[in-house]
Amino acid sequence: MKGAGIRVVALVCVLLPATPGARGQEFDLDGMLSDSAEWIQENLALDQVEIPPPEEWGQFWEMLGEELEGGSLEAMAEFMPYAEAASRLLERVRGGGDYAAWLRQKLDFLEMAGEAMRLVPEPPPPAPPPARPPVVTGRKVHLVPERKPVARAVPPPLTVRRQAVAESDTAWKRKLARRPAPAAAKDLVPRLKAVFRQEGVPEPLVWIAEVESTMNPNARNPGGAAGLFQFMPATARRFGLRTYLPDERKHPEKSARAAARYLKFLYGEFGSWPLAVAAYNAGEGRVRRSMDKAKGAATGFAAVRPHLPLETRMYVPKVEAVISLREGVDRLNLPPPKA
Repeated sequence: MKGAGIRVVALVCVLLPATPGARGQEFDLDGMLSDSAEWIQENLALDQVEIPPPEEWGQFWEMLGEELEGGSLEAMAEFMPYAEAASRLLERVRGGGDYAAWLRQKLDFLEMAGEAMRLVPEPPPPAPPPARPPVVTGRKVHLVPERKPVARAVPPPLTVRRQAVAESDTAWKRKLARRPAPAAAKDLVPRLKAVFRQEGVPEPLVWIAEVESTMNPNARNPGGAAGLFQFMPATARRFGLRTYLPDERKHPEKSARAAARYLKFLYGEFGSWPLAVAAYNAGEGRVRRSMDKAKGAATGFAAVRPHLPLETRMYVPKVEAVISLREGVDRLNLPPPKA
């Protein structure tokens, strides 16, 4: 790729373990090793930038998963520059765009963590910022900080206020207000809505595809999920999709039908769209366990949210904000699915 400016074997990530917390589904190597040896051999000659080794990519994906699963807002904000560097590398390497389409959506959660810290600063005197190496030094791109981001001692009232910002649908609407719909939406959304309509699922929910994949049918994540709706292999097969020759997760209409049926199932399990969307992100088992922990309280999303992963607590208001901005629907105020 001439003139790219940065060259790196970014797709060594396909050889690495899954990010924790991906749908609560198992990691699957099916198809993840295909063509990787040829791809790496072809790009090893590109030496304008030092190539992050596979173990560094492995550390990066693992750390990203840990922060999204159970980190603190402060640690997420600290890790954000490294995730941004990884996203830019993926975007500039042939084939990396499919991974970047997924990673860009995860960056929103790290950026929102930083926004919460900005809006709710620590009282003076402020804590000194943690020392960390620059993301780029010379020809080396750092994907992992020298020390792992850790939750700093923050007064509980401050944590509560920051979490309220990060989990606010108003903050998410403000963050996404100027973001245009993905270019592919003009063609894809009418097709996806037609399928959801046939399945009796509210049509605005097709915009989950923007939050999952930036509406890139070829989007992939290092944990094995793929397609517009980022199905893991087991869940894809459970709802009637082939995952190999061809991989029907990448077929817009077929993946939309599976997503509509999965969402209908989740609504039947949990009785509300916010909880169904939470389960789409975190997994059915995680939401059930969170409901058990919330015993004695109402079992709506607000009661269950404190027991969910940090990403899921932001994922639901992000989906709400996207649907509100694209469709004018307020807070997932959607009818139940039809038979």
